[in-house]
Amino acid sequence: MVKRMVKAVGASVIGAALTFGATGPAEAGTTKEVSAAAVSCYGSGSSFTKPEGGYQHPVGIRFITTSACADINMRSDQNTFVKVCFPSGPGCQAGTTYARSGQWVRVATNVRDGVHFYFKFYNDARYTGLMAF
Repeated sequence: MVKRMVKAVGASVIGAALTFGATGPAEAGTTKEVSAAAVSCYGSGSSFTKPEGGYQHPVGIRFITTSACADINMRSDQNTFVKVCFPSGPGCQAGTTYARSGQWVRVATNVRDGVHFYFKFYNDARYTGLMAF
């Protein structure tokens, strides 16, 4: 995982960076060591709130990858399926990623710096959580 700085475009997604424990994407019931780069990436995460009633987050603006992480990561407050969409091409990912409540999950891997994207959720429920990219 390459270290990147997180940037979000739009006032609705800009918040204070949160620092939290060294938890990484893990299977239920397993223990995994988390690299210093992963901890740094997740430590640069910021909070998000997707309002009820839509599938896309954010609406009308886009997130932009920079140099905090090599991947697009999410930790949701509840179980959901999610994918990443790239409006400049190639569109949305073909499959969805299962995001287990309270656990980091890699939604897209090896994404270049400066790429615009948004999350597309499986349903229109309200979600909150953390994201790092």
